[in-house]
Amino acid sequence: MKLFLNLLFLNLLFFYSCTEKTEFTSENNSNILYSSSAEYLKGDMLTDSIGFSEFTGVNYRTAELSRTGKYCVKLDSNHLYGFNLEINNPKAGEFYKAIVWQKAGVNYGGIHCSVRGGEKRTVSSSNHGKVINGWVKRSISVIVAKGVEKLVFYAGSGARIAYFDDIEVVRYSNIPSQTTSQSLTLFIPEEANDKLEEYISLALKEGIISPKNKAYVKGFILSEFDSIPIDIRLKGDWVDHLTSGKPSYRIKIKGDYSFNGLKTFSLQHPKTRNFLNEWFMHKWCDLEDVLATSYNFLPVVFNGEGMGVYAIEEHFDKQLLEQKNRREGVLLKFDEGGFWELGRLKTDNEKSYPYYKQSFISFFKKKRTLKNKVLKKQFIDGSKALQLFKEMDVRVGDFIDLKQISKYYAILEMGCASHANNWHNRRFYFNPITQNLENVGFDMLAGKEPEQELSIIYSLNTKRESLREGRLDAGLFKNPDFRMYYMKFIQQFSDSTYLNQLFSELNAELALKEDLMSDEFVDVELNKEFYYRRGRTINKKMKNLVIKWDDYMKVPFNDIEIKQDIYIEHTSDFYLESVSINAYVHKVDSSKYRLEIENYHLNDVKIVGYKMKGDTVVKFKNPFDLKGFKENSKLGMLDLDVKNKPKSVLFIVSNKPHHILSKKILKWRKPKGETSKMKLANSFSKESIYYKVTGNELVFNTGGLTIDKLIYIPSKYKVRIIKGTKIDFINGGGLVANNDFTALGTKQAPILISSTDKNNHGITILKASNVDMSFVEFENLNALHYKRWNLTGGVTIYESETRLNNCKINANICEDGLNIIRSNFTIDSLVVTNTKSDGFDADFCTGIIQNSYFENTGNDCIDFSGSVIKIANINILNSGDKGISGGEASMLELNNIFINGAITGVASKDGSIVKGENIHVTNAEYGLAVFRKKPEYLGASIDFKSINYSNLGEKGLVESGSFVVIDGHYFYGYSKLDIEALYARFDKK
Repeated sequence: MKLFLNLLFLNLLFFYSCTEKTEFTSENNSNILYSSSAEYLKGDMLTDSIGFSEFTGVNYRTAELSRTGKYCVKLDSNHLYGFNLEINNPKAGEFYKAIVWQKAGVNYGGIHCSVRGGEKRTVSSSNHGKVINGWVKRSISVIVAKGVEKLVFYAGSGARIAYFDDIEVVRYSNIPSQTTSQSLTLFIPEEANDKLEEYISLALKEGIISPKNKAYVKGFILSEFDSIPIDIRLKGDWVDHLTSGKPSYRIKIKGDYSFNGLKTFSLQHPKTRNFLNEWFMHKWCDLEDVLATSYNFLPVVFNGEGMGVYAIEEHFDKQLLEQKNRREGVLLKFDEGGFWELGRLKTDNEKSYPYYKQSFISFFKKKRTLKNKVLKKQFIDGSKALQLFKEMDVRVGDFIDLKQISKYYAILEMGCASHANNWHNRRFYFNPITQNLENVGFDMLAGKEPEQELSIIYSLNTKRESLREGRLDAGLFKNPDFRMYYMKFIQQFSDSTYLNQLFSELNAELALKEDLMSDEFVDVELNKEFYYRRGRTINKKMKNLVIKWDDYMKVPFNDIEIKQDIYIEHTSDFYLESVSINAYVHKVDSSKYRLEIENYHLNDVKIVGYKMKGDTVVKFKNPFDLKGFKENSKLGMLDLDVKNKPKSVLFIVSNKPHHILSKKILKWRKPKGETSKMKLANSFSKESIYYKVTGNELVFNTGGLTIDKLIYIPSKYKVRIIKGTKIDFINGGGLVANNDFTALGTKQAPILISSTDKNNHGITILKASNVDMSFVEFENLNALHYKRWNLTGGVTIYESETRLNNCKINANICEDGLNIIRSNFTIDSLVVTNTKSDGFDADFCTGIIQNSYFENTGNDCIDFSGSVIKIANINILNSGDKGISGGEASMLELNNIFINGAITGVASKDGSIVKGENIHVTNAEYGLAVFRKKPEYLGASIDFKSINYSNLGEKGLVESGSFVVIDGHYFYGYSKLDIEALYARFDKK
């Protein structure tokens, strides 16, 4: 019966959401105003002019100063609270806004609300308001929870002298919220909602949101067109995520759906991350091409009840990367289990447990990553890079993108957002192209005082007694390139001219955010002066920063003081599951697996066996002993080969000798050693039979070269290949360059780069200011596939200004003949023939390609993702799939295109817009195709003038949500295409 009622309510709610939008506005709310300016008395009460409002505190009234009238309220150590207003028996769901003015000049004091009865999840305060005429506005917002018996609003000063005036408290029957066409409407069935409420109650009792209270329940997002199935759970660690009147949630969207381009996201009270400051920091990162989660604000309706405005933040998934113009890769973090397990114990002695040493390298989307061979390889190298960072390895420039991370640190410094750099708040993307880590901006908590000290100056104090986790960046700060970049960006970002431009770019969007939240929250405007003031503070301290950094660079790394914890064995039966053993497993061969076990428990451990899938137990005849963890002794470690794949390890700790404990095994190796790129970079030598190094230029020898090794050229050297040079890569030969690359052949003396045995690593160019190639011919090239560093292009160019003129690519044996990524390019007279898969693939680029010819490509001839491209005078013959394809919100402009032989002539997918004229498509199954392949995108479109078809199976495929315009005539799609069937033939190749 309950299920039937839930389904009935869902259908009714869905029908309602499709026909009429619920609006929660202040005009619809009955409201009551309580106010006092300390001028009017009613017995022993302060009141308003008509005697309706009654505030206690007559004895605290003073004429020493006032904001309006003659009087205000003075608080001190004898008079702790003033302007007290009692609200008895408030109704659940009522909403209160209160403000009071305080004499400026002190950083303490504000307006507060105490709650009697009910669960304390009602209050959201903001006591950092604007200063006007010497007075600062303090504010608070309150949502009444079930069971609350009384609210008491009051001004407080922390037992110090403060002056308050002109208090106002407004009571609304429900939360006021701006009417908006965009809102998030959630429906959680009764049984599932009861479970969420139970988890909230348990978490509030425990004082922390433990994993057991983060179980998912099922629900729906209701939209105008559909009901979207979701899984939803509580989100956060500390219960501040539950006590603000708006519980925080994590939502996973199931199936072929998304919401605003998101598949997984969080909802939380805007206060949790300091209102608009978090949004501003994320936008700042976006404008500076620094990775950060997307962050926005939306009104939320929860089971028909308006919850007001929530902050919505995407979770760590591949959509984050694609939306920020990054190739899919692994997102990493430090495991926080021990940190939070200790937090739940509320012990004052948490430093006596090695929770940071124990924290292993973890990652998001584990199941998908471990099943995907490419992603798993990336994780192995990415975890090595992050482990080196954790170990404070000074070679950070070899595994971290120094320019990106220094820019991120400078932005954090400007926002007083050092919270984001706490080790357990760090998130990283391992870039599969560069094999470098990039920070992902998250949980910044910017815009909070005090701002007297620069966090980096504090970090550069080598005599500061610090735990190892507080020295995570010690190796980074020793790197001169990081210092150079950081000083450049901190000086740029702190300059008022730069800030003027930054705010100018964001002002229009900022005004919309402020307006959205204005009815619910008092004074939510972004305090721009905070950032200007922060810039001035930084400029004043710049000389001191240089001196501190100079001193830091002089101190030997081993002399940087790191506090040595003293770990003592437990005499009680104390045990932490997280801070016990770490166990890793990997397959050695078809007959055995290797277990790597390390002990972080402070007492000795006996490894007595393991469990397999299905809970089958295997016991060891002779248990293995591991010593308890000691800071200054070797970590107790064990490498053990077993015949069966283990799921968990069974062990006994010496202080609980009668209990067999179990710990889940991590399904990967413990990261040790260098990344693939680091190993390759070690092989570089200035002395070579293949090239000559002069200063910072490396020139390949002229004539015919046979290169049988993969050459890695560091970023210090620019590369030049002289006209007429012929290079034959054999036996695994290839080239990786990290600086400007010039190869200027001529029509009479072209440059030839080929592989006679087809055993090679191709050419990879990374982060060059300039790539300039003319009359260069590439033949039989494969992509880079060194150890776990695997790319897709026979010629790969990444983040480089690129010019290609009269170049030829023939018979590549990898996924892309030419792959250009995150670059601006100009390509003229390119010829691509007989490729195994795509001819030319450009990801996240801007550019022009013209006067070019493509023939016999195994897959797409020209494929663009997230790019803005002009394409003109192109001839395509015999494409294995699409002649020209635009995907992932690309914008293509086509002119004078001739396609003869393809499955699809021109395709536009996943939010792409393709326009053009004079398009010719012959001998194709489909002339055009427009569709959505990825749920996080909208439909696509094609708009052509003058298109000529001949010998087609069908003129076009148009999916619902997409459309085609031909010479001004619109053709809309009305049904969903079977996209998997369209791509099935290529999956079998």
